[in-house]
Amino acid sequence: MSGLFGKISGLVGGYTSDPSKLEPFIAKGFGMFDKDGSGSIEGPEVTACVHKVLGMAGISNVPQSAIDSVFARVAGPDNKLDRAEFAALVKQLLGRLQGQQ
Repeated sequence: MSGLFGKISGLVGGYTSDPSKLEPFIAKGFGMFDKDGSGSIEGPEVTACVHKVLGMAGISNVPQSAIDSVFARVAGPDNKLDRAEFAALVKQLLGRLQGQQ
């Protein structure tokens, strides 16, 4: 799994050092997750994404309750992640990854 995180860390510097790259990254990511085109990312879309990404890292036994718990904290009371919330989350995660390099 460290290989996947190493690749991600390598990409982080490019997005955090050049903000012009960040907006297209956010737009593309949001579009990938918002499968139904509703303008928000909902629980089932997050679940599918988490399973796909973690599956690529060789992790297949993620409890649904763990996914639901994290999503509920991020998405808030409407249980949806709009584009602004998604952008804030991405920026926060990239900042944290940048701090770990």
